[in-house]
Amino acid sequence: MTSRTGLPILAAVLFAAAPSALAQEKPPAPPPAEEVPPRPGSADDVNFELDTARPRPAGLLPNGPVSLLDPQIDRLNAYLKKEVALEVGLAYTAVYQDVSDGALGHGEAGDGDVFARWRLLGEEKGGWRGILGANAEGRHDFGDATPRDLGDSFGSLWRTTNTFGRQEFDLIQLWWEQHLFDDRVVVTAGKMDPDNYYNTNRYQSDSTAFLSRAFSANPARFHPSNGLGANAKGKIAGDFYALVGFQDANAVKTDSPFETVDEGDWWGAIEGGWTPKFEKLGKGAYRLTAWTVEELRDAGVPSDHGYALSCDQEVGRGFVPFFRAAIADGDVTGVDRFVCGGVGLEGVFGTDKDLTGFGLSYGEPSDAVRDSQWGGEVFHRFQVSPDIQFTIGYQYIHSPADDTVAGDDPVHVFELRVRVTF
Repeated sequence: MTSRTGLPILAAVLFAAAPSALAQEKPPAPPPAEEVPPRPGSADDVNFELDTARPRPAGLLPNGPVSLLDPQIDRLNAYLKKEVALEVGLAYTAVYQDVSDGALGHGEAGDGDVFARWRLLGEEKGGWRGILGANAEGRHDFGDATPRDLGDSFGSLWRTTNTFGRQEFDLIQLWWEQHLFDDRVVVTAGKMDPDNYYNTNRYQSDSTAFLSRAFSANPARFHPSNGLGANAKGKIAGDFYALVGFQDANAVKTDSPFETVDEGDWWGAIEGGWTPKFEKLGKGAYRLTAWTVEELRDAGVPSDHGYALSCDQEVGRGFVPFFRAAIADGDVTGVDRFVCGGVGLEGVFGTDKDLTGFGLSYGEPSDAVRDSQWGGEVFHRFQVSPDIQFTIGYQYIHSPADDTVAGDDPVHVFELRVRVTF
């Protein structure tokens, strides 16, 4: 991992570790807030991004280079939120992965995001509020290959990361979120990412937790790109909820959502969930999702359907086991059985905002010619300073499904990630 293409990330790490004296003005302490974990979502979830960007937690260093901007950013955001109910955030994440086998060897890429939510109706915590959300994103490479390319290079059933490829900077989300009946019903419609709503998991963001697509997504489920869609979530009774919606199955996230919607091919899902809080354990989330996708006639892709289960449960302070399972026909994804599980250790090693993750995964391809595949991932995310996280991790993939690795040897993936939020 000492190749020159890995230097941009290594340089960013060194910059993050600069002496805290660089921060000439200490950012104001964030106002006290209720300890409510943000709703889990993908790396493109606007609500997740904003809820985790602030307040800025203390890290190994009380301040870092980015902290020079914190007072100005905090004052601007406080002014915008107070005067026009607008919240804005920025984030940049860079990833380097090195594989032991395959044609590519290593890949590195960066991801920049600008995200915002604007409450245009109702009060901040009012049960009838309406919110406009937007996310603009661009991805770029540092060399010839990106982390998104690596899985195919050695025949893996899932990619070594869910995102971190190449993408022009574009508006990838624009939606309206309407809260009704004192928050008992929430309706969202517009250009959306369905991964932010269905079959979610506490550690599914590959910008902040596991990188492998086995954990940051669900290889056995069809994932339509960001496009026109709508869903409605309603509280049933107590901690139970129901969610139902649909999405344009042909959408391309960087294109206008109206370019493909007239083709009339839809993905739909329904989910039932339970989000209890046990007195001696903590908060949990249990979700069962059923989904279906019509035949994509222009693309020549057959119809498919499946079921997915996702669970995570706090077990005391900082210990969070999780489990996911899925079955499908596999006509679209090429995977008809999938299961993964593991544990997140939040603040157990290092600072309060450090995160350690362990996970194992297993998948069966729908094509009998290909082999079943299992693997795992372990990582530790350091909170270097209030604005900067640094992650080091390792993936193990035993006998990739397409069996392109000489000698049927396992594949080892070593990974680094740097994330900066503003």
